[in-house]
Amino acid sequence: MTQPVPVAAPVLLWGWDIAPDGAASPVPAEAFDAAAPAAPPPEGGWRWLHLDRNAPGTAAWLSHAAAEAGDAVPPLVIEALLDEDTRPRAQLLGEGPREGALVILRGVNLTPEAEPEDMISIRVWATPGRVISVVLRRGLLAVKDLHDRTEAGRGPAGPGAFLAALADELAERKGPVLDDMDDRLAALEDALEAQAAAEAARAAGRASPAAGIPAAPSPEAARAEIADLRRAAIPLRRYIAAQRDAVDALRRTRAALLAEGDRASLGETAERLTRYVEDLDAMRDRAAALGEQLAGRAAERMNRAMYALSLVTAVFLPLGFLTGLMGVNLAGMPGTSAPWAFGAFAGALAGVAAFSAWLIRRLRLL
Repeated sequence: MTQPVPVAAPVLLWGWDIAPDGAASPVPAEAFDAAAPAAPPPEGGWRWLHLDRNAPGTAAWLSHAAAEAGDAVPPLVIEALLDEDTRPRAQLLGEGPREGALVILRGVNLTPEAEPEDMISIRVWATPGRVISVVLRRGLLAVKDLHDRTEAGRGPAGPGAFLAALADELAERKGPVLDDMDDRLAALEDALEAQAAAEAARAAGRASPAAGIPAAPSPEAARAEIADLRRAAIPLRRYIAAQRDAVDALRRTRAALLAEGDRASLGETAERLTRYVEDLDAMRDRAAALGEQLAGRAAERMNRAMYALSLVTAVFLPLGFLTGLMGVNLAGMPGTSAPWAFGAFAGALAGVAAFSAWLIRRLRLL
């Protein structure tokens, strides 16, 4: 199929005139020439224009060329389409034939070497006969899929179907990212649980020392993994919750461009996003519990070490007292001239040490 014609003003990433049956033809370059406005899309069809927000001519075209073509974009919408930082939302503006929906959504960043939680925004101004979408950065596979479907002659039937399909595609791309995070967290939980169970069994004498302890990440590596998961969950939860509210708000609007099927699809997408938010909340709580478990195990190891040192101190404290007492260099010390005195003193020290060890065992301190 013919590719869209490049335009003089470097604003258009692609543009399609889409018929009700999904068949599409490239938007002619004249559509971006304010001096020669393009013909409208085919009867009953609509036009999709996908713009690069960072292109030098985007702001000028939105402000002037669109108005001269007879379909002005409101200043409030232009400001939202070109905003540097956005939050997912949906708003219905205008009435009658000038009614339009301003929709801002975000998708996970699935480009190589990118962090999925570094979400990419797409801003959409949808009217009954035209959709203008603007991206600050490229890399949204959901938008590319819509483009490929349109190029193959399976484009959305109208602007409302486009919004429903876009929201669904963006939500679908989030699922594997959350599944991967859940798998990483579950693997960490299983490894630490198996390690803790093996340590407890050895401490209780139910397993031989030769049995070994299952391999698990070091405490430092486990804490780093937990911190990484929690950092990723924060922006995902923030934007997915806002996107759920935006999709649900769009579904509830009285926008004429939304058919009943579009509203039903938006409702299903909102439900899916709600599940994602709940999953992120659960992962956040599980990660917090794992962090507390690691901190508790570290404190327990420290306590055991301090306890062992205390027992050693309890054994050697009386020995130190006796050796210190017998080591004073004063007249009158017994046994200074007896050849057997040192052996007797060493035996007494051994007896005191044995008695201290017996007392510790008797009191069940060890």
